Formats: sequence, C-alpha cells, structure tokens
Amino acid sequence: MRVLIVEDNKRAQEYLKDSIETQGHEVMVAKDGISGIESFKKFQPQVVFSDILMPKMNGLELLKRIKELNEQTIVVLNTAFDNEEYVVNALRLKVDNYLKKPIRHAELFSLLAEYSATIDSIERPTSLEKRVKKTYEIDMPSQLNCVATVVNRLILEVGGSLKNDQVLDVKLGLSELLRNAVMHGNLGIRYKNPERFINGMDLEKACQEELMQKPELVKQKVRVKYQLLDDRCEWTIMDEGIGFDWRKILRELDHSKTHLECMGIFISKFHFDELEYLGCGNTVRATKYTLENQSQSWSQKKTIKLGNIRYSPLKT
Repeated sequence: MRVLIVEDNKRAQEYLKDSIETQGHEVMVAKDGISGIESFKKFQPQVVFSDILMPKMNGLELLKRIKELNEQTIVVLNTAFDNEEYVVNALRLKVDNYLKKPIRHAELFSLLAEYSATIDSIERPTSLEKRVKKTYEIDMPSQLNCVATVVNRLILEVGGSLKNDQVLDVKLGLSELLRNAVMHGNLGIRYKNPERFINGMDLEKACQEELMQKPELVKQKVRVKYQLLDDRCEWTIMDEGIGFDWRKILRELDHSKTHLECMGIFISKFHFDELEYLGCGNTVRATKYTLENQSQSWSQKKTIKLGNIRYSPLKT
C-alpha cells in the first residue's frame, strides 16, 4: 500500500514513517501542504496521513485538494486539538478518519490493516465475478472485530456490478454503518464528550465495557440484506436498538449544522449515492448505482434521504 505522510514536525514525521514501514507499506513524506500536493501527484498514494496545522497549506486545504484530484484517496487527519470546528469542516470535505496525537501504534496499525485489506481486495477482483446473487442476507454479532469480515463477505455478492473505485466506496461506507449499528444501535453507546469519536481505541473499549455491564446485549444482532436491482445495489442494515431521532439530524442538516454525534452519518453518506433512514432510525438503506447508470456526476448523485425526503450534501 502506498502511504503519503504530510507532517511539518520532524519527529512526528519520522515516527509515522518508521511505524508504517514496519507494516510493509511504501512510504513518502512531505513537510507541508504545498509539497504534499506535489508528492501526491508523483506518488499517487492510496492513503494520506496529514497534520492539520501546517505552514503554507493546512491539512483542511490539503484534504480539499486531494479529494478534488482523486476522491477515492483515503485521507486521515492527525490532530493534537479537540476542536469541533476542525472536525466539522473536515467532515464536510469528506475526511475518512481521524487520529489524535500522540498517535499510538495500536490505533495506527489497526487503521493500516483495515485500509490495506480493503484496497488489496479491490485490486484483486477476480473472485468477485462469480458470486452475483439477486439477494443475500447475513447476521452479524454485536462485535466490532466482525465488521471487516462481514463487509468482505457482502462485497463478494456484488460481483462485477460496480467499478473498483465504487467497491472501495462501498466497503468504507458499509464499515462505518455497521460500526454505528453495533455501537450506537445495539449497544446504545452515547458519549458525553463527542470528540472521543476520533479515538478508535476508545470505541473498542467502550463496546467491551458496555457488554460487561449489560451481557444480555451480546445476543443482539445486526442484520444486513443485500439486493441487486436493475440499476443499483442496495444494502439494508437493521440493528435491534431503540433507534435515534433522525428527524433532529434532518433539521440540523437542513440548517447546515453538523455535530460530532452525527459523524458516522456524515461520513457514510459520501460513500453512497443515496442514504435513507427508516422507521425509528434503527434501519438504514444505502444505495450505489451500477455501472450502466453512471451518467450523472458525483456531486449530482450524492444525496441523503431521511424518511421520505431527499437532501443534497452540504456545500463546502
């Protein structure tokens, strides 16, 4: 996997470079946003780790430029600040994830393994061609460590219906939706300090603690139904939780408001052509249009629906 590191702090740059190289990945480094764009064009990385506060061009500007050059590039922002404004702005620019400084090996390696497996399976699609079904259902236990396995199994059913870059979109989007269904749906985890969402290890710990306190929750499942229709692929994800007030989220999106509590929804919607919450909010339907239905541009087709109302994403 090709990884670009954009970091103006020399020690942090060397730490990330050495750590990522130990996992067998090809690494290039840049000291600021301007040189980061130049390196991006030459190196064509699949994943970018960037600091936010840098001279010449900050991480948010870099994120915007990278997504304009290649919207499929996975971008992870590194920050030492619990600043909701930075997070919200980055979400609007379609950031893929966050790491909070100081970055721990466990968090970094976990992300690298997830992205490497996702990219590797996209670049070796031969096994997908033989496994297209009209419908497929799978139940997943309320465990975050099952998400990657379930997503890979669901992708096998897609076959050649989607392009490789679309498949990458779907894998990232399904991972986010399934994690939300486990954490916030079945386990009912709510954070008093939403900035903890950017710390992946805290999420794992929170899930384990919740299961220890309420062992009956381990019986709850997340059910996923996949359908291949004439012009699209659809995934319907249903958890066994009490749901959430998606109408409130709708109002906030309608008034150009975004909060960290909505981060999962905000990230997920950029990976699908349509996203629709149903009923009490414990069911979500995600849609990706198939190869023969790609006449509209990305900006025209990326929508979010809550209830029966369709909303375009917020403009940056």
